[in-house]
Amino acid sequence: MEKIYEKSSMVILDDTVPPKIYYAHHRWKYGTHIEAYELDLIKKYYSTATIFNPSEHLDVEGRSEEDIMKDCLAAVKDADVFIFSSMNGVIGKGVYDELMCAVDNKKPILYIFYDHLIGLDVISVCIHDDPSNGDRTYAIVNFDASDVTMYRRI
Repeated sequence: MEKIYEKSSMVILDDTVPPKIYYAHHRWKYGTHIEAYELDLIKKYYSTATIFNPSEHLDVEGRSEEDIMKDCLAAVKDADVFIFSSMNGVIGKGVYDELMCAVDNKKPILYIFYDHLIGLDVISVCIHDDPSNGDRTYAIVNFDASDVTMYRRI
């Protein structure tokens, strides 16, 4: 597994300055109850945040995935916090690229894990060697439970 991120500072959940959040998630969740649940979960932690959700905020009609991804990566760079989810630990190429952009731009990163947002000291990502898996099952997210910081709203 490739270690890709080490947390440099704790993510402060402070609603006095509404943060801009980038919400990265698998395209298979777009428009589903799972997406709605994850957005509600983020809002429980960040009630005043502006959340950039690619499935809602991008006009994708007639555009290539490469062109759409340019807009996504620009939004990641503009965000204060990067929050992502997986499908049973699997992320697609798009979420992987967005995660790498967040790492490169030193964004605080939170992972949606069950009913919590968790901060990870170390995230490991394993890219599938089998190209037949395609871009939708591109990589597996792994972490050590001892590296987890649980965030809860009070």
